[in-house]
Amino acid sequence: PTLDINNAVTIATLTVTTAGDDVDIDIASGVTLTVTNAATLAGDSILELIAVAGGGAETLAFSGGLTLNGTSVLRFTNDSGSVTGTVTAGANGVTIDAQGTGTVATLTPSNNINLNIAAGKSLTITNAVTVPTGKIVTMTGTSDISAETLVISGGLTLNGAAAELNITGDNTTAMVVTGTVTAGVDAAVLDVDASASITAVNMTATVGDLTLEVATGKTLTTTVDVNNNTL
Repeated sequence: PTLDINNAVTIATLTVTTAGDDVDIDIASGVTLTVTNAATLAGDSILELIAVAGGGAETLAFSGGLTLNGTSVLRFTNDSGSVTGTVTAGANGVTIDAQGTGTVATLTPSNNINLNIAAGKSLTITNAVTVPTGKIVTMTGTSDISAETLVISGGLTLNGAAAELNITGDNTTAMVVTGTVTAGVDAAVLDVDASASITAVNMTATVGDLTLEVATGKTLTTTVDVNNNTL
């Protein structure tokens, strides 16, 4: 089904309960659709935010948050789409798919999540991201002459043993992470399987040992503050 939003509107509930049911939300330029209650996406369903060019941001506001379950996908198509509220990875294997440039206000990776970014596009996470023990945030790109960019405006903290940021997918152009990645505790992991640049890596004093894995033939460009830790 498709929701075609040409003027600001508020709906109480948006829930996809059947796996494989996809929802397209087509929002006009400068318009906001607000969902009041907690929203849930089930199974392998896709929630696609179709931003219509026109100079203004197209906003999907989840007042109660959005939980991605199963292998579901939140997808940005075209540019200038924005999701406000908290997006939570409710299960391993969910994806935020930026086929167009998009913004998510708050990301809670309670489980493993894939941030798939198309060549030449960017995904911005506005607020601080905390990756808990044993969970993996994977930034995935596609081999192309244009770089994929992840903007972590509030930074990303690996806050548990084996909490991991994995960068993979582009074998042509170095991927870009704009913002600071912090090892909040010992035994955090930064796994670089594709050449990439990161603005800064910060190893928190006394409790920020970091395992840095760079694949053969790949290059990581960054500035690292080791403090009193082991890299």
